[in-house]
Amino acid sequence: MAPIKKARGFICSALAAYCLLSAPLFAEENFLDKTQNSSAYIEKINPDEIDLSKIFSVDLRRDENFLKAIDSSIQFYTSILGTDEQFTYGNEQYTPLQMLQSLIMFRKMVAKDRPYDEFLVELKEYFDVYSTRASSNGSKFTGYYTPEIQASQVKTKTFKYPLYLTKARLKSSKPDFYVQTRNDIRTMEMEGAAILALNDGQMLNLQYAGRKRAIDELASQKAKIVKKIVKKDGKKKAVLVKVRQAPKTKAVFYITDTKPLGSLSTELVPGYSAAMDMNVTPVGSLIYVKSKETSDYSGFVDGNAKEEKKSGFESFMLVHDIGGAIKGAGRVDIYCGEGRSAQSCTYNVSSKGFVYLLVAKKEALKDFSSQEVK
Repeated sequence: MAPIKKARGFICSALAAYCLLSAPLFAEENFLDKTQNSSAYIEKINPDEIDLSKIFSVDLRRDENFLKAIDSSIQFYTSILGTDEQFTYGNEQYTPLQMLQSLIMFRKMVAKDRPYDEFLVELKEYFDVYSTRASSNGSKFTGYYTPEIQASQVKTKTFKYPLYLTKARLKSSKPDFYVQTRNDIRTMEMEGAAILALNDGQMLNLQYAGRKRAIDELASQKAKIVKKIVKKDGKKKAVLVKVRQAPKTKAVFYITDTKPLGSLSTELVPGYSAAMDMNVTPVGSLIYVKSKETSDYSGFVDGNAKEEKKSGFESFMLVHDIGGAIKGAGRVDIYCGEGRSAQSCTYNVSSKGFVYLLVAKKEALKDFSSQEVK
């Protein structure tokens, strides 16, 4: 990718405040290669026709986990400043630098000590708000979590299903761990991460690394003789042909010292990290979700889901993840955290509602840049 011009002086001073001058994070999946065309999926809301207090009615400015989620996105955009990626909002294109500036602007607005209605006035002045073109039933919200899976380093009657860590030459005869059911492995693969609870008391954080062929199975694979009907000279004829079966693959994982990571290679923040379709919503961006259905979920306290009856829920979130099943306008998968309470939360957040996207206006970014350079 072609490099863009070096960031101006304000980047260094602003990022120093957030301690984000570390080396860029490595993203295993190059999800930015796809062309983003969100104009068919979202539309800008006319600022003269909206009352932001009726949309953004939850004040999260002093929520440390929300601030952590913002900083994770800031860290992501910092790591891709040297690229020519474009992030699309309707007819507007934003560079990584402009996306970074937008979040730093929002972060500074959040930090000001003032009444919430004054914050909303400034938000309306400097930020554009988009809504998703979802179906007539509204946007669909679901939840995902990091499961805790019981495992053993040796095969037993209870732990008999092999689990593999990724390696250069994977052999099916040499699993790294054993779990109790095949469904444990499917769950880990679907959720993208897991906490492995070993029977000796160890707790390991695992991340999903895709699927891989085992070299010993591939070498022993034999062709299968099948009957095939072919047509020759206008007549059908049965012939025997050799067909090599599709090679089997195994889900593989890697151990990490961090909490569960999203597709941006930044830590997921329960309640404030979400997965969306990157063809609709730019990765790392700021959104607001608003449920319109009754739910047992009412928020997060110290990273744990609360489960008390409340009519609907709403929150600012950051798009830190993508998912194979998360497709279309307004489709949001909310990260609920780790363990059984988080699993319960995934059911509770399942609902319909509305999704709003926020990004700084281009003219506001110009003013912000000039002020920071001075």
